[in-house]
Amino acid sequence: MLILLLAISIAILVVGTIRYMKVGKFNTDCGWDDFKEGQLLQILGVICIIITTIAIATITVITINGMTINDKIALYEKENAKIDSQICEIVEGYKTYEKETFENISNKSANVLVELYPDLKSNELVQKQMEIYMDNKKQVVSLQEDLINQKPLRWWLYFGG
Repeated sequence: MLILLLAISIAILVVGTIRYMKVGKFNTDCGWDDFKEGQLLQILGVICIIITTIAIATITVITINGMTINDKIALYEKENAKIDSQICEIVEGYKTYEKETFENISNKSANVLVELYPDLKSNELVQKQMEIYMDNKKQVVSLQEDLINQKPLRWWLYFGG
C-alpha cells in the first residue's frame, strides 16, 4: 500500500513538473494561476514522497525485526521443555527425600522437625518451577502477539499477509 502511495506521489511530482515546464516554456500568454498549479503539484508530490518514504522505512525496520519472532518462540519453547525436564527431576528427588525424611522422623519430637525444615524445600521448588513457566509463557504470548501485529504492517508495506 505504501509502495503504491509512493508511486502515486512520484506521479504527482512528475505531472506537476511537466505542467510547470510546459506553461513556462511554450505558452507566452500563461497566467500566474498556471504556474501555481504546477508548483503546488510539485510541492504536494514532494511532501507525499517524504511522508511515504519515512513510513516505508519505519515499517520495513519493524518488519525486518519481526522476521526472527518464530525463531524466538521456538527457542523459548525449547528452553521451557529443557527447564521442565530438569526441574521435574530435581523436584521428584526432593519429594522422595522429604518422604523418606518424614517417615524416618515420624515418631520424633517437634524440635527435630523444626531443625530439618530448612532442608525440606520441594514446595519452594514447585513454586519456582511455576514462576519459570509463567515467565516463559508470557514471553511466548508476547512474541505471538508481535507476530500477529506483523500482518497489518506487511499489508501496509506491500499488500503482504
